[in-house]
Amino acid sequence: MTTCVRKKPLPPVSVSPPKDPPPSRIKKTSARPSAIFIPERGGKKYREIRRIQEGSFAVVFEVKSPGGTQSALKVAKPEKSKLTLAEARTLEAAQGIPHVIGLRDHFKLQSSKEYAILMDLLPCPDVHARYIADDSRAKLSVAEIIDMGKQGLEALSPLHERGIVHFDIKPENLAYHEGRLIIFDLGGSKKSDAMIPGEHYGGTTFYLSPEILRGEDPSAATDIWSLAVTLTELYIGAPLFRGSEPTRSAQKVIDVLHQISKIMGVSISNTQWLARTYAPELPLPPKMKQFLEQYPNASSLPPPSTMIQQRMDQIDTLMEGYPKGFPPWKALIHEVAATKNDGMFAARILTAFLDPMFRVNDRISAEDALGLIPRYEERLKLAKRLEH
Repeated sequence: MTTCVRKKPLPPVSVSPPKDPPPSRIKKTSARPSAIFIPERGGKKYREIRRIQEGSFAVVFEVKSPGGTQSALKVAKPEKSKLTLAEARTLEAAQGIPHVIGLRDHFKLQSSKEYAILMDLLPCPDVHARYIADDSRAKLSVAEIIDMGKQGLEALSPLHERGIVHFDIKPENLAYHEGRLIIFDLGGSKKSDAMIPGEHYGGTTFYLSPEILRGEDPSAATDIWSLAVTLTELYIGAPLFRGSEPTRSAQKVIDVLHQISKIMGVSISNTQWLARTYAPELPLPPKMKQFLEQYPNASSLPPPSTMIQQRMDQIDTLMEGYPKGFPPWKALIHEVAATKNDGMFAARILTAFLDPMFRVNDRISAEDALGLIPRYEERLKLAKRLEH
């Protein structure tokens, strides 16, 4: 007689993840030592934590003070200190305005003598990186976009009252964290009483208002247009005014041409100037020869007048009213609404909110637009109740 022995089940095998090698076995790599920034006047020392961003005019670092406070330090590149100083003075004039990045200090550096601005550290990536470039993230609702627009207007209204025009409102210069909007990078801002008609003031082409592109007098109205374009882009998930790579390249060339024109004291709108720019066979000033050597394809790119006309054609196409007064930019919003959970009713409220901001001839001011906000908020509440 055989006896059956019941075997005990084997315990489950646990697979442990590989352990990190001991510190002695980790291969060390040489890294750039952290910089220490000391104001020329002495006092606090700011230690670099990381490099956040590098632009054509400055480098932005995350820094820590001896007390442990973390800030953003914008350090001007050589020969750009005047621009950084101008931005610091603009931030000083903007102190106390809601939703504008806070200024903590500004000073010359002890080592390089370059100018630096100490500001609040942004709590999150910019709006473009967070909601447009990253397709995996949840998109903003109509209510959130209108709330962002409201906060943008709450900042622009007092800025404009103090005579400050931002001139570069776009997704890359906004942050939106836990329901709070922050406007930053006032490096291109100007005092309205110091602006010269016909002068080129930078900005980003695809967010500039039609009157600026036409060479008309600059004003605070361009900020309202730029905010409307930005809010529309946040909803449809793509730039409202799309530009081809050649057009973008042409814009880069134009930006350089404007800088050279300032140095040479020649207006960029001058016909002879344009002809000489794009006709290398003509006798050219030394700086222009140097420019053409650096940008050999400049003569094959569309001249500035052509590029601006292309942009104006885009605007005219979008702003032309259909027989029922329904411009194509509104159609874009409603087309996207069909694929989102916001619903057509909410999309109509968004278009009504944006409409007075887009008008070319009678664009609404930031102060007047704020007065209309409660109406849109009430409509959104009604829309939400109807959907449920």
